[in-house]
Amino acid sequence: MKMSPFLPQSSQVYRPSFFDLSRPMDRLAFDDLLHRFPQLELVDQIETQLHALMEALQISNYEQISRFLEDELGGRTFEQYGVWVYYPWLHKVVHLLPREAFYQLRLTEEELDVEPGRKVGIADAQRSWPLVRRLVREQACTELRIASSLPVGLQQFRLLEAGIHELGQSPSIRLARQIAELDPYLPIRCYDDPLAEDFFLEGGKLDLLIDGTPKLSQHDRLHQRAAALGVPVIPRLEPGESYSFREMPAVRPDGHLASAASGR
Repeated sequence: MKMSPFLPQSSQVYRPSFFDLSRPMDRLAFDDLLHRFPQLELVDQIETQLHALMEALQISNYEQISRFLEDELGGRTFEQYGVWVYYPWLHKVVHLLPREAFYQLRLTEEELDVEPGRKVGIADAQRSWPLVRRLVREQACTELRIASSLPVGLQQFRLLEAGIHELGQSPSIRLARQIAELDPYLPIRCYDDPLAEDFFLEGGKLDLLIDGTPKLSQHDRLHQRAAALGVPVIPRLEPGESYSFREMPAVRPDGHLASAASGR
């Protein structure tokens, strides 16, 4: 399996790599990774995750547990089960449940019933993190595109909760890494310009745009582009407002959602 390069000094890597140790080629690549970088931290809580999954499925007696483990492991060892997720920027490799089991444990039945192919874009991500975190935790999309035009500077530290080691980094990549740490299975793409055509259209048109642009001029141009393409927009929410990602209201002629926010 093709791996992301181990480049701790690189500010551009935001996708983790996956290793299925039941596959010989992945096994070789995984062993090579650990040989080349013995300082990597291995986080292996797969048995704890399986136990939590059985609890969620209300599997309790010995016979049920034995049958479940036999079916779930399918003849594999615990080490071979699931995937090992390599985060180059964290210098960590995490042993994780397979995709289906991962979502089965994390989500409700309603959240599992996400509309297939739902693509969400985030413009100037540093102002949208609370909303994005909820989006990811609810598994309310099947692809995320993130676009920010300015690198991390001292003036963004309060918004981003960033460290000084992240000065000059793209906020898009920073947010993509945070999302990958919450959900490594979610496809993410990063862009330098929220007004770029690729951001809206590459791989299919966006179904929803979250707008966090701080400048009025860019904000207006972004909404004009979204309106022209018929892409619904969630503007920056005011304190006390929230948004239900499970509802997709009609799009107004200006590209805004007919009802984007609701008080709680």
